[in-house]
Amino acid sequence: MKGIPGPPGSAAMAGLKGKKGEQGFEGMTGKVGPEGDRGVQGEKGAVGEKGQRGDVGDHTSTLKAAFSMARSTNMSPRKNIPIKFDKVISNEQRRYLSRMGKFQCDIPGLYYFVYHATSKGNLCVNIVLNQAKQVGFCDQIYNSFQVSSGGVILKLKRNDEVYLQTTDSNSMLGVEGADSVFNGFLIFPD
Repeated sequence: MKGIPGPPGSAAMAGLKGKKGEQGFEGMTGKVGPEGDRGVQGEKGAVGEKGQRGDVGDHTSTLKAAFSMARSTNMSPRKNIPIKFDKVISNEQRRYLSRMGKFQCDIPGLYYFVYHATSKGNLCVNIVLNQAKQVGFCDQIYNSFQVSSGGVILKLKRNDEVYLQTTDSNSMLGVEGADSVFNGFLIFPD
């Protein structure tokens, strides 16, 4: 048979410190901590090496050719002769030569030419390229003012010349309030 438990024993004395054990396994990575303060800006670095040469740019986007000229006389132009427009409205690159009555091309490409002519009678106007008629326009009227217009797109080479000329019907005017103008401009360079 079992007896009754005895009184509690006295406290034991601390034992000697044991030897250091072996290193344990590496634990799992902890959570990312908060972002730290921004550091001080570093010193300026050395100049880098020269870069490679770039692609050739589109020089054609800067080419300009345009003119707008008016006549300042009410004398009818002579037939089959370039009509001289002597009043400059604009003449970019000075390619309209008023003493000759001709536009002279120095930038090859597509050009648009147009005229608006006031007359008080029959009027026929040709747009001419290098002495060859390209298009002709005629209006027939008597004793009344009228405005005739005509235009064309032409492909030009360097030194090509474009001008207007009349036929026998040549009642073109060029006075204040009854202007006649000749315009041309580069659309697309080659």
